[in-house]
Amino acid sequence: MHLDPRGYNFAMNYDLKQPRLSCFCLAFMILLFLKYVPDCKAVGECADVIQMSSGRHLFLDDQLIDSEMTEHVKRQFNPPHALRRVLRPEKSWEALGFIFYCSVVDHDGTAMLYYGAYDGEKQKHFCLATSKDGLTWKRPELKLSDYQGSKLNNIFPFEAVEVGVFLDSHAPAEKRFRLLHNRHWPDPARAGVYLSSSADGIHWQQSDIRLLPRVPDSQPSACWDPKTQEYAVYLRAWDPKRSIGRVAVKDIEVPWPYDESVSPLHVWGKKKVATISRELPIVMRPDDSDPENVQLYTSNVFRYPWAENAYLAFPAAYFL
Repeated sequence: MHLDPRGYNFAMNYDLKQPRLSCFCLAFMILLFLKYVPDCKAVGECADVIQMSSGRHLFLDDQLIDSEMTEHVKRQFNPPHALRRVLRPEKSWEALGFIFYCSVVDHDGTAMLYYGAYDGEKQKHFCLATSKDGLTWKRPELKLSDYQGSKLNNIFPFEAVEVGVFLDSHAPAEKRFRLLHNRHWPDPARAGVYLSSSADGIHWQQSDIRLLPRVPDSQPSACWDPKTQEYAVYLRAWDPKRSIGRVAVKDIEVPWPYDESVSPLHVWGKKKVATISRELPIVMRPDDSDPENVQLYTSNVFRYPWAENAYLAFPAAYFL
């Protein structure tokens, strides 16, 4: 058996030139299948039966594998590659280095890297780099923002540090790029999560609708799920440790639902905007297998595009 890393791909060594043997094997497989199908009037009555479609499935764990009936199958992940720096702080607006959040989207064969940087005066800048191979990156001259008397730079004309950028397959073309970010901190009357949209990922239209009156103080992550017909948004929360909360919405452009009965958590003082605690369902948190001093600072989550029912998350461990 060969497992395609994007799903599954089975190879069976049957000689189709021998129709009798092939028919016999097919009949045997059908009988074997019928033998092990649970005796249920309806599939829904069998608690141990997982309903599957005919599409691709990702074998990341043993959920879809019957260990009692499976032999000589080994899961093998793609080997990692050595870490390589592909972008270094080289410009004057990057003098104090990069901010540790970034987003990468693949659009028409071009990787677009959105990142933050500090200049020598500790001013934050939201920037763009592009690449054709993911290894060699260029800073396009956007000519959108004046810096020290010149617009020959890759700086966007607005500040956005804790940013999550994604391609929205559900949105119209003029809103194909989506940008979730925190704005107006620390004003409790205005601060929170906001949305910006763009047709090309360069020229952005900012919405003044506050989607959530809380500041997660980290990078948000979102994607459109065509199966549920909802946007899944993941945000850093406190429960009471740093964890990952989730909200699902049909329309990402209007205020999101949250549990207003939860008392606001003011980690920066009551005169400043609150952060997220238990207002949203917690979907990822440290468990007993994690060290006691570890928390989840943020997590990049997306729907795996080549298989159904597969989400991948890359949480960032925060050690106290």
